[in-house]
Amino acid sequence: MTKVRLFILLIFVCVCTNIPAQSYGIELAGNKKTAVIPFEKHSNLIIIPIWFNRGEVLNFIVDTGAQYTMLTQKRYVPQSKITVDRQIKLVGSDMTTQLTAYLVPQMDLRISNVYLKNQTIVVLAEDYVQLESVIGVPIHGILGSDIFKRFIVKIDYNRNTLTFYEREAFVLEPGFETLDIMINGSKPYIYAPLRIGEENLNPYLLIDTGASLGLMLHPNVSEQVKLPEHVISGSVAHGLGGELEGMMGRVNRLALPPFEFQNLVTHFQDLTNTMDSVYIDDREGLIGAELLNRFTVIFDYHKQKLYLKPNRKYNRRFQQDKSGLVILAAGAYLRNYIIQKVLPDSPAAEAGILPNDEIIRINLQGSRAITLQQLTRMLQGKSGKRIRMIVYRNGKKIKLQFRLRELI
Repeated sequence: MTKVRLFILLIFVCVCTNIPAQSYGIELAGNKKTAVIPFEKHSNLIIIPIWFNRGEVLNFIVDTGAQYTMLTQKRYVPQSKITVDRQIKLVGSDMTTQLTAYLVPQMDLRISNVYLKNQTIVVLAEDYVQLESVIGVPIHGILGSDIFKRFIVKIDYNRNTLTFYEREAFVLEPGFETLDIMINGSKPYIYAPLRIGEENLNPYLLIDTGASLGLMLHPNVSEQVKLPEHVISGSVAHGLGGELEGMMGRVNRLALPPFEFQNLVTHFQDLTNTMDSVYIDDREGLIGAELLNRFTVIFDYHKQKLYLKPNRKYNRRFQQDKSGLVILAAGAYLRNYIIQKVLPDSPAAEAGILPNDEIIRINLQGSRAITLQQLTRMLQGKSGKRIRMIVYRNGKKIKLQFRLRELI
């Protein structure tokens, strides 16, 4: 098997203690019944501005796979609130790494006209993942499921808007299909029929807007989840706690009846056999934003329903890197692009690109003129497309070129 290292952002963390529910402190201002929040989308993730503790405006990722709201940088919290008696332990995305954090009570947050009052949030002791280097924009935290429990929530990936409805104000528009979901630990799950080779499965999957990938399965959690015949192995994702080891292949079919996807690129992450099942709620995998963003999505936690309506992206191919590069953003404006890893036997490796090279130009564009998201899209282009790069290495500028091709 060829080794691969691809960065797919996966935000998942387990809190090894109970946190009081805070949904009673969430309300719409001015007797409004709805709130429409514009968002930015990076790496398929929903990023919204939050007025934090009546001070700074910070960028949070909206994450249905996270039970609690989390701040990744503790400098935004008064030091007096960071106390040893409120220290807790977390389990990172790799299900083994232990992280240190603090429970911080009585924090006020505002999302447009949505007020979250006197919230208890999780604050990381250190910025363990540095999300901004992976996404290419400043990221300060994760907005968890409390807000989804409080409202009916619509995600419009076409218009880049998030709408919160009071229950009595919600009317389902024509064109949506209704799917049953289960709410477990404040997170949404669904049974989704899929086919791998000759095997028909019906795994229990987390619906996770905080994972940028399309589908991830855990082959050692259930006997029914098998690996495809052809996979490549290595680090398949990046999450809280570091890189996630696993494999990548394709499943023949995934269904969210009546919707169906063929030949879907899928990530396979093994979970340690000693992991307490409470941490993963017995899930056998997850559906992420690379699939969800093909729909307008509505969550109704109270009725345990998911409403889906295809958008213009429904039939687009699923994106994947075709260069073999893992690139991180650095510098004050996140416009310095550093090669972190190069996949062996990939187009980039054959061209002579090395880890720690800094991209100066790509296809005649200077690195300062493009975002990490634009750079990533270039490397997900059509097979056969020529990529010309100038990289900075050991004080010298080096010209290189290669052609994109499928890695799996």
